[in-house]
Amino acid sequence: MRSRIVDHAHLRVVIAGNNFAFPEGQGASARVRAVGLGLLRAGANVEVVATSYSVQPGDQASNLRAAGWIDGIHYSHSTGTPLPSDSRVVRRWRRLRGYSGACLLAAGLGGPPPDAVLFFLNDSFALPLAVGSAARLRWSVLLLDGCELPFVYRQSDFKTQVSRAAYAKGFLNWYDGIFAISRHLEAYYRGCVGVGTAVMRLPILVDCDRFERREPTRGAADPPYIAYCGSLRTSKGIATLLRAFRVIASRHPNVTLRLTGLAEPRAYREELERLVSDLDLGERVRFLGLIPADDMPGFLQAAAALVVPHPAGDFSDAAFPTKLGEYLASGAPVVATRVGEIEEYLTDGRSAFLADPGQWESLVRALDVVFSNPERARLVGSQGAAVARREFDIGRHGHRLYEFIRDLRERKR
Repeated sequence: MRSRIVDHAHLRVVIAGNNFAFPEGQGASARVRAVGLGLLRAGANVEVVATSYSVQPGDQASNLRAAGWIDGIHYSHSTGTPLPSDSRVVRRWRRLRGYSGACLLAAGLGGPPPDAVLFFLNDSFALPLAVGSAARLRWSVLLLDGCELPFVYRQSDFKTQVSRAAYAKGFLNWYDGIFAISRHLEAYYRGCVGVGTAVMRLPILVDCDRFERREPTRGAADPPYIAYCGSLRTSKGIATLLRAFRVIASRHPNVTLRLTGLAEPRAYREELERLVSDLDLGERVRFLGLIPADDMPGFLQAAAALVVPHPAGDFSDAAFPTKLGEYLASGAPVVATRVGEIEEYLTDGRSAFLADPGQWESLVRALDVVFSNPERARLVGSQGAAVARREFDIGRHGHRLYEFIRDLRERKR
């Protein structure tokens, strides 16, 4: 059944994308959910539509439903299913169905047309052109959530260079508004678009009430653990974290390391497991895969330390780790590398423990403080939670986002 319209809603917003899982998933899913919830609490009616397959079979059983509700947000997979078929022909047919279903939703067929369509993708041309064209028939505002530098994951060949130039020098003007997750990306988008496209900085968002620590979540007898949550990519610094943990494990025999998330590409999981074996870490490291979103607050709150080990590079300079907001809001001490704009928000030794990117020795020093001085770690975690509430809470930014969309909508009318 299609989305019902909330009586008090002034804006109807569709969030569409082809590269995120929903409602369960990793960083992209958390961003979509937080943006949607922020808009909902500001008074909007929100619907999320995934136009491609959310997950591969076996990745996450919670994503087996084609449609449903979460946090008052209606979501659907316009392919008709979140899981791909074994048949190549069926897969292609369902992808086409995904695009056409999103176009019908954007055009308001079968329900009221949206006031805005917010695209959550990286560098796609086809989806915003197809769905955006349908939305423009109803004078909807077209928006892009810019979380990463476009084409950052593509091989830098001639085709990619041509696509990147076309995207930056012309296609971005297709949107009425763009949200940039970092100052770096805000400058990038402002340098690409003309006066007809508004750009607003929208940092990482977190529902602080959901992640706030209210009581002890780990018993005194439970062994402490370091946690990493997010995609297991080569660009995330997981190998550096494992090398740092080898030293921590030798100094603190009861500490374990738990990593959630999926490897991209999948073969990288085997490479990481071989590294664990080579480092003789054995059972001290656990790969948990995806854990349900409802279990995430407790998992973070019970951790002795939460780690963001990102290396330096274009990816880290432009993006901003979406999990950092949830890490901080949980009240557990955060250990992060000095990349991008992290030092704009966090101070070493006060609201987080900061390490040099790509340097496992520096990561060891930061983690060692957490386990050598638990009282200091507790205070740092508490200050980190205050930063999350002040800088990243959806209650503040949801209203900013709502007003931004409403102003664009009124201008278009």
